[in-house]
Amino acid sequence: MSNLGVLLQHEWKLKAKRREKRGKIKMPRVWLYVYSGIVVALVVILATYLGWKGQTRFVQIWNFNWGMLFWAIGIAVQNIKREWSNETVGWWLALPYSRGNLISAKFIASLLRWAKTLALVYLGLFAFMTYVMLLEGDGAKIPDTLVTGVEWYVIVLSLSPFVISLGTVSALLRRSTLQPIFPLIWGVGNLIINAVAALFLLTPLTLGTKCIFILISWVITLGLLRLAVHLLERHVVI
Repeated sequence: MSNLGVLLQHEWKLKAKRREKRGKIKMPRVWLYVYSGIVVALVVILATYLGWKGQTRFVQIWNFNWGMLFWAIGIAVQNIKREWSNETVGWWLALPYSRGNLISAKFIASLLRWAKTLALVYLGLFAFMTYVMLLEGDGAKIPDTLVTGVEWYVIVLSLSPFVISLGTVSALLRRSTLQPIFPLIWGVGNLIINAVAALFLLTPLTLGTKCIFILISWVITLGLLRLAVHLLERHVVI
């Protein structure tokens, strides 16, 4: 197995250590199931109400995709932050692998976790929308709705490398001697995300134009990953 493969396997299995804090009582697992069941029940009740009321419009529901991109940033940030939280950053940097491989493994692991999370969210949303439309008697619209959802999933997933790399750089900047430029990088990144969101939501872009934006985001991703490697080599404070 290649060096990157070994690191990626490690990253995929890595979990943050659970630290017991003074005075903190861990919630029994059964209560997590209880609260999860309550949330599911509330969602079913809401879906039933919407279906019974009828005339539900899901046109604007896909706008949530852009908020999901910030969730992806959080996953990337936590993946880097975990090394400091677990006090394993020294061990991580001492591994006999290049800084490029270390960053690549973090990036790919974050992207895979995000793809899995995004898929689960979309499946849950599909189930919710399908249930509502069946109650409304609009079953014929289900295939078109699913196709639209898949299209959005592909678009968001295609733009995810950019936000994952942005999260990686942001997390490293916060722990480096270049921390003062963190607000600048974060601000520019947010501006780009919101600008692209406005274009995709408010402008009837062709498939070719969308592909161009996605390719540009991948080029920027490569630059951000190179910056992350540079930060890890020269500026990160252990």
